[in-house]
Amino acid sequence: GQGSSVANERCFLLLFKTHLPFYIHLVSSASYSYYPTLRYNVYAPSSGVDYYLDLSKEIAHNTLLEVKYRYKQSQRNRPEQTYQIETVNRQQLQATLDYRPSQQWRMLSRVVYCRFNGEVDDPKNGFLVFHEISWNGLLFSRPVTAGLRLSMFDVDDYDARIYSYERDLQYEYGVPMLMGRGMRCFVVGRYSITPRITLALKYTLSYYPDQQTVGSGYEKIEGNKRQEIKAQLRMNF
Repeated sequence: GQGSSVANERCFLLLFKTHLPFYIHLVSSASYSYYPTLRYNVYAPSSGVDYYLDLSKEIAHNTLLEVKYRYKQSQRNRPEQTYQIETVNRQQLQATLDYRPSQQWRMLSRVVYCRFNGEVDDPKNGFLVFHEISWNGLLFSRPVTAGLRLSMFDVDDYDARIYSYERDLQYEYGVPMLMGRGMRCFVVGRYSITPRITLALKYTLSYYPDQQTVGSGYEKIEGNKRQEIKAQLRMNF
């Protein structure tokens, strides 16, 4: 379905997976959801559809090209008219190039475009481009992994927001929401000091050239940069 819970939802889902000519792998899905009673930000019975398409092909040795497209139509309250709903749709197109020249190195490039349309407001657009390099090997005969990513984004507002999964520390889950115009980069690494002790570090920098502050509430920062440092020391007994 379209919500985080199946409560108050009736849904029909169809999944399809096959291999096309020229060694293209296809995964697609289509779903229809109906909500008989009120839910968050929708004060009337509503419905929606969700279409998903994923095409992938190994275009060269150790090089994978993947293209994803998603179309999602839903309903929500009209702005300033709480008890009237409008139909909105969100489309997202994503292309990823995954190159692994060796067992130690990996290079990942991605382009994302998002477009949001409603019946009242003007269309909203969002763009994301990033390149990531990661490496794993041995340092002083001990396993080590490291990764670096540079992202640039330009997102009109919350409706066109883009989520981008990031590598993080163990047992941490990083999927930041990108909004506004700016740049984001991170460096992450993990080193096994001994067979029982592992040290991991992550440094993240977010830069918003058009903003005077970053965040809100207790996380509000004066200026247009936000820096974050994480450290983790894990000991196995």
